[in-house]
Amino acid sequence: RFCAAKKRLTEKEIQYFTNVDQNNHFAIVAVSNNEDGNEIGLGVARFIRSKDDPRRAEPAITVTDDAQSQGLGTLLARRLAMAAKERGIESFDSSVLGSNTKVIHLIKEVAPTSMFRRYGPDTVVSTKLFEDDKAKLMSAA
Repeated sequence: RFCAAKKRLTEKEIQYFTNVDQNNHFAIVAVSNNEDGNEIGLGVARFIRSKDDPRRAEPAITVTDDAQSQGLGTLLARRLAMAAKERGIESFDSSVLGSNTKVIHLIKEVAPTSMFRRYGPDTVVSTKLFEDDKAKLMSAA
């Protein structure tokens, strides 16, 4: 995570973010067409499976400024959780800036049973992906 706006990615970062296997490193991209009919990116959700425990993964969601507060982050989070369950992932572990109230609210909305622990400026979040969540996520998406 970058924790701040980043104008450019390094070549190594570009390779890392674009070479996904859709199993251990999974990504969903949200796009739309602009007025000229060109495709523009609105957001991306991904998880990376833990090398130490293949039942766990670290999620990340990014939504462009113009597309925020319209439900896209929620939709991406729900779809990401569904994809993780389908690939045998049982829980998400993430670290969020404690001041990022939008993301904390999103996590509480999508996964109300998540556990939050504050460590300095960071909040560590553990989210179990329960068996019955898939049906809830499908009906809410």
